[in-house]
Amino acid sequence: MDEIKEVNVVKCPKGHLYPANMHRTCPYCIEEANIAERQEARKKANERELHINTKGENAELWFDKYFGTLISVIVTTLKIITAPIRLLIESGYENRCGEWSRGTSYSERMRRHR
Repeated sequence: MDEIKEVNVVKCPKGHLYPANMHRTCPYCIEEANIAERQEARKKANERELHINTKGENAELWFDKYFGTLISVIVTTLKIITAPIRLLIESGYENRCGEWSRGTSYSERMRRHR
């Protein structure tokens, strides 16, 4: 059978009742403090940081707003036009006449040099 134990019940300044022989401080007050901390952390995480743009950032945003699409079209077109040339240069093979050729096997290159 269970024994009956004497429990000292204490009232905290906020009015919570808790057993003094089990807890040194009020567990309800601690839990309320933890909940308040979590709410403050959540509130701070949702706040946006105030950032003032510099002149350079404003100029970059303005330029991108009005000329961004035009420049991206030009760059893409240049990449498409120069793709074969870039592939030849990246392959790294040049023949005796100084012309770039696509990658060939090692034996073919050695045959040309003989």
